[in-house]
Amino acid sequence: VTLMRASTGEAWNYIMYDLAEQAPGCNSDLSYTPGMCGFDDGEGCVPINGCGSSTAFPFFTSFTLFVTFVFLNLFIAVILEGFSESGDEAEAKVTDEHLQQFYEMWEEYDPNMTRFIRTQDMEALMQRLEEPMGFGASVTASKAQIQARLAALELPVYHGNVVFLKDVVKALVGR
Repeated sequence: VTLMRASTGEAWNYIMYDLAEQAPGCNSDLSYTPGMCGFDDGEGCVPINGCGSSTAFPFFTSFTLFVTFVFLNLFIAVILEGFSESGDEAEAKVTDEHLQQFYEMWEEYDPNMTRFIRTQDMEALMQRLEEPMGFGASVTASKAQIQARLAALELPVYHGNVVFLKDVVKALVGR
């Protein structure tokens, strides 16, 4: 418990000076006696009158430096982890332009804005969408390639053989 308090930096130097104190009349070679206060706090117990040790100075100084070093590294690691996660978002394959293109093309297949399109229309949409969401106009994918990519997306197909807009967006962005 004492070292936990010292690791916070709260008055660790007071603890260090108390442990190093050489009071006049102290016993530097203190041996265990069952009647000493602290072991037997009954009436007539003998107070402990031990001397401190000068090893408290290097111990507490090195302990404080070590703990500060560990906490500082931990703090820096948390900050760097946050930066790396924000960098992942910047390097995302799917950009806002890709999503805009997707929504514009989806609107062609869903003019009433029901947010559902037929699976056959989804095949045509995949062919027209640019990479990384689809194949793109420059690539003529076979029906088997389009169906394989759609199967890899694991889209739920609803009653009437239709797919839902939100499911498609999540699957395409997440692949």
